[in-house]
Amino acid sequence: MENIFSNISRGVAWKSVVYGALRQIKESGAIGAEIIAKGNTSGKGQRKRKSRFFFGYMKKAGDQKSLVAIEKRTTFPSLGTIGITLRIVKPDVIFSDKIDVLELSRIHKLKIQEEELEERQAEVEKDADEKVAKKDIVEKAAKKDTDEKAAKKDTVEKVAKKDTDEKVAKKDIVEKIAKKDTVEKIAKKDTVEKIAKKDTVEKIAKKDTVEKAAKKDTVEKIAKKDTDEKAVKKDTVEKAVKKDTVEKIAKKNVEDKQIKDTENKTIESTEKEKIITTKKEKTEIVDKKDVVDSNNKWCDFLWLRKKV
Repeated sequence: MENIFSNISRGVAWKSVVYGALRQIKESGAIGAEIIAKGNTSGKGQRKRKSRFFFGYMKKAGDQKSLVAIEKRTTFPSLGTIGITLRIVKPDVIFSDKIDVLELSRIHKLKIQEEELEERQAEVEKDADEKVAKKDIVEKAAKKDTDEKAAKKDTVEKVAKKDTDEKVAKKDIVEKIAKKDTVEKIAKKDTVEKIAKKDTVEKIAKKDTVEKAAKKDTVEKIAKKDTDEKAVKKDTVEKAVKKDTVEKIAKKNVEDKQIKDTENKTIESTEKEKIITTKKEKTEIVDKKDVVDSNNKWCDFLWLRKKV
C-alpha cells in the first residue's frame, strides 16, 4: 500500500502502479486481491470514476470477510484526489467452505510427527549433555581421590620419617647416657681407689675392714641404681614403640573406612540416576501413546462426519 500511495503521489500513471502492485501480490502467493480506485482518474475537468482491478478468490459477505485484510488511503496527485481501497486474502487464510478434512488431518499428523522428532532430538541432546556432565564429575572425583591419596601418602611418609628421627634421637640419648654412666663409674672407681690407697697408707691396719665394707656397699648400691635406670629406660622405649604402632593402625583403619564410604556413595548415586532415567523413559512412552490414540480418535471422527 505504501508503494502504491508514494508512486501515485509522485505522478506515476496510476494504472501501471495498480497493475504492478497486483502482479507483486500474486507473485508473493496471495489467494486473491482487489484494488478499487475512486476519484478524478481521467484527468482535470473530467467526471469522477470508479475502477476495480482484482484476481483470485475474494470474500465480501458474511463473517468470513473479517479474514480479508483491508486498507484505505487517499492520494493527491496533480490530476486530482484519488481514493484507493486494497483488499488481500493472505496465503495462510483458510475459509470454511474450502476446508479439506483429509488434507487437514494429514497436515496435523505431519505436525505431530515433526513435534515428536523435535522432542526426541531435544532428549538425545539432553542425554548427551548429561553424559558429558557426568563424565566431567567422575573425572573430577577421580582426580580429587588421587590428590587425597597422594596427600595421605605424603603425610604417612612424613610421620614415618618423624618416628625414625625420634627413634634415632632416643637411641643417641640412650648411648650418651650409657657413655656418661661409664665415665662416671670410671671416675668414681678412680676416686675410690685413690681414697682407698690414701687410707691404706694412713690407716694400715685399723680401717681395712671398714674400707672393704664401705667399698662393698657402694658397689652394690651403684649396681642396683644402674639396673633400676636400665629397667626404666627399657620401659619408656617399649611404651613409645607401642604408641607408634597403635597410631599407625588407627590411621590405616580411618583411611580404609573413608575409601569404602566414597565407593558406597558413588554406587548409590549411579543406582539413583539409573532409576530416575528409567522412570522418565516410561512416562515419555505413556505420553506418546496417549497422543497417538487421541490423534487416531480425531481422524476417525472427521472421517465419519465427512461420510455422514
